[in-house]
Amino acid sequence: MIQKPPEFLVLGEGPVARVMALLLRAPVIDRNADDTGWEWSKRAPLDRTKLILATSHCDGVDQIIRLHAEARSCPKVSRIAVLILLPDSTTAKALLGRDVFGRGGVTSSTFRHFAEEIGIVAADTSLQIIISRLAGLKPLLVDTWRSQLKAANCIPPLVEAIRARDQKALLERMPSLKPRADAFVWDSVCFPTSEYRNPHHYANAVSEWLESVTLGVTPDWERGYKLLSPLATR
Repeated sequence: MIQKPPEFLVLGEGPVARVMALLLRAPVIDRNADDTGWEWSKRAPLDRTKLILATSHCDGVDQIIRLHAEARSCPKVSRIAVLILLPDSTTAKALLGRDVFGRGGVTSSTFRHFAEEIGIVAADTSLQIIISRLAGLKPLLVDTWRSQLKAANCIPPLVEAIRARDQKALLERMPSLKPRADAFVWDSVCFPTSEYRNPHHYANAVSEWLESVTLGVTPDWERGYKLLSPLATR
């Protein structure tokens, strides 16, 4: 008899999420109506939560990276493990090589490196295998995730310089921050807003603003702050 793992939630709105919730008798967390995160208020998660993130064919790899990062904002937990159900093996292969924090290029923080804490399986995998993979995951301390995210994230120091309207400080930091900013795949970080319903357009706006920060040109501070400050708290 298949035994379900303890204390887990299903995240998603498509048919895969509903089927998983039905089969495992698990609660489902939907997306916020504006697609800015998960509706955690509908559930008070327990400690050591294991989350099943059910994605769809409509979700690209960048979107899945963002959905996973937002899943780790689950409140009232000290440890989190995530099993990502993907629509096909091609998406799975592409995701395994990507950085969990949204950076591009070669890093030591890919989904493959986090195999013990993040499981990746195709949605058509048997329930028994899904249960086995869930049971084998080791929930990662939220504090550990946050410290690694802080080390990888260039956004807070950028926002700090922008808030001070200190172009000299910003330019002095750019040699070290620019490569990190350029390495970010902003599509995997940006989310829909009232101004940018399409996250890709938001990502393009961020890239364009960063390119405008050059010697002898006063940046549009308000624009930079408006673009980057919402990303610094996610």
